[in-house]
Amino acid sequence: MSLHFEDPEVITTTPRQIESLIRLSEALARICFSEKVEKCDVLEEFRLLEVAMQQSATDHATGSFSKHYYEMNF
Repeated sequence: MSLHFEDPEVITTTPRQIESLIRLSEALARICFSEKVEKCDVLEEFRLLEVAMQQSATDHATGSFSKHYYEMNF
């Protein structure tokens, strides 16, 4: 059984992207000399990811977010 999303606002996440979220959260915790990942580390990682997505997935012709650019860059 497969799921098909027709909503243009839905962005799928791959296992590889989830693993990178975990690694980046762990790295942020290590920067703060913490042995465990805190909620603030995860929230900062999500903020960084959002900024990266906005910068790389912006259609420069229209200035708006483009799922097509997102899928090409991530």
